[in-house]
Amino acid sequence: MTRCSHEDSPYQLLYGEPCIYEEILGMKFRISADSFFQVNRSAAEALYKTIADLNKTCEEGTLLDVCCGTGTIGISLSTRMKKVIGIELLQQAVEDAKYNAAFNGIQNCEFLSGKAEAVLPDLIPTLCANGGLTAIVNPSRAGLHYRVSRWKQAVKARCLLLVLLYVMHVNSSVLQQNKRTRLLEDSCENMTDTQRRNSYQTRQQNPEEIAETSLDDDIFDESYKEKDGPQPPRQIVWRNVVLMTFLHIGAVYGLIIITSASALTVLWTCVCYVISALGVTAGAHRLWSHRSYKAKLPLRIFLAIANSMAFQNDIFEWSRDHRVHHKYSETSADPHNATRGFFFAHIGWLLVRKHPEVIEKGTKLDLSDLKADEVVMFQRRYYKLSVVVMCFLVPMLVPWYLWGESLWVGYFIPGLLRYTVVLNATWLVNSAAHMWGMRPYDCNINPRENTFVAFSAVGEGFHNYHHTFPYDYATSEYGSRLNITKAFIDLMCYFGLAKDCKRVPHDTVMARVRRTGDSSHKSG
Repeated sequence: MTRCSHEDSPYQLLYGEPCIYEEILGMKFRISADSFFQVNRSAAEALYKTIADLNKTCEEGTLLDVCCGTGTIGISLSTRMKKVIGIELLQQAVEDAKYNAAFNGIQNCEFLSGKAEAVLPDLIPTLCANGGLTAIVNPSRAGLHYRVSRWKQAVKARCLLLVLLYVMHVNSSVLQQNKRTRLLEDSCENMTDTQRRNSYQTRQQNPEEIAETSLDDDIFDESYKEKDGPQPPRQIVWRNVVLMTFLHIGAVYGLIIITSASALTVLWTCVCYVISALGVTAGAHRLWSHRSYKAKLPLRIFLAIANSMAFQNDIFEWSRDHRVHHKYSETSADPHNATRGFFFAHIGWLLVRKHPEVIEKGTKLDLSDLKADEVVMFQRRYYKLSVVVMCFLVPMLVPWYLWGESLWVGYFIPGLLRYTVVLNATWLVNSAAHMWGMRPYDCNINPRENTFVAFSAVGEGFHNYHHTFPYDYATSEYGSRLNITKAFIDLMCYFGLAKDCKRVPHDTVMARVRRTGDSSHKSG
């Protein structure tokens, strides 16, 4: 037969692996010999991002991916939709799509095997009755069956149909992005210019929606290559050297006089420590850098205040640098590149000018989600004032006003000592957790599992797991164990202030352990 599936004419594997793996938009996909896949990665990524932009007005509904292949389009858009249903003729491609959804921790995808004209008649009435419906069609060379076209006309008033009339195969040339965009816009029959313009305006006004737009800015970029030639000389920032020196001297003095503080002052110092740490871990890190969960306005305000108490750069700058750290980890573009030594990764990176590559890569990230969050931008505008109040005045004045502690003790213990300890606990994630510990999930990267760092940084020390699955809100396989931050987020979910916490399924974790771990993994 000139064209037949594996079921029609079974093949036998003679040598090598039965599947290959490809990465698109930070997600990895398994491809079997009988499955269709867009082999031009750059063109496919640009295409999928264009689809996402066109689909902004129909988010949070159901996405119907017709002729879905290995599920790349539906899975890449799944975080924006309530549910994704894919339809594919080839059974092997359906199996790949199901595997790919599980492998990437996606739980709202369902893939059906069969001809679109046979599956759709029974499926569409139910989907249309349950809210917004978006259909994405990537037809075969022969095009859509006429029955599918009749279904399209029947539900035209209730769904947005994006017909992708393209074929990307092994010997295809690179598609020009502007041509592809015009093709998609011409085929988007139900989206008027006004609707499209309104969708972009909405994108700039709703931080919860825009938080899902940059799906790959915190995923390691394997294609990045460092520039050849000598590295630029280090430029010491002497102001930072002097300030950090005096800060640590003040912290040591606070530790010396801690016996003169009352028990309530010591307790207050611990409370300020936890609040400061949560402003970094639950706020700048897990919420704003990785978008691993969503938070309502009261919680975002609290986390911004707590972040000012931590005094580690404003949320916008912290999140930008952290995304660069993940995307270009252990390279010259990493702000605290651990390959330059413990001291540099721990504190030295703050005492010198940033490497030009760090600055360049930071300017190229999509930070529109941060710019759209009014809490983030308000804190950025008034950051210096908020730091003076929250990091120094409040920790010092509360014990003085409420139980008569001296301002001297209040300044040095809940003020400088607490601030310095929080700083070093956070820095240990960049230094110690990148150098010492086990790598049960991926032995090919430097980040490690470090129990001491997990304890001191309220849950941030499970670093091999975090760099392997950066979108997991727990940053750990083991739940709330040594993970105060996860327990806090869970509590906020209980009170209705947080939602949509992303988690990696256990099967996906174990598959990764077997594939790339260092054999040190322990369950439970």
